[in-house]
Amino acid sequence: MRAAPGLRVLPAWTEALFAVVSARHPAAGRAGIAVAELATGPLRTARDHDLPAGVLPGPGAPVRAGMVQDTIVEVGSDPRSWTVLAADQVAEIRSARVRAIPLEPRTTVTGSVVVPDDLPDTCAAAHRSAFGG
Repeated sequence: MRAAPGLRVLPAWTEALFAVVSARHPAAGRAGIAVAELATGPLRTARDHDLPAGVLPGPGAPVRAGMVQDTIVEVGSDPRSWTVLAADQVAEIRSARVRAIPLEPRTTVTGSVVVPDDLPDTCAAAHRSAFGG
């Protein structure tokens, strides 16, 4: 991973990505799903989220909702739509209207901590450790 001059990027955690679909979606009961299988329905994303690398929207542009919670509500009300969320966000879903399905092949996102290049290694390690690394 590259950083801007004067900064270091320290990978700190990795977590799985999930497709989140309506409980009425045809794939809702599946143990895993490929993004290509979802591509015929509208992809919904929160305005404050970029699409994860390798996740391409289906026909047309992604539908942008407000925040993640808004996206979950919209997905729950549309049996064709879907979104992609990281495991920590999936763990916070309290709605019975949606289902989270692991992506196949397994797809992950890595979170990183950015520190000044001249930060002593022991301090950089402490920053990384505070975020799970």
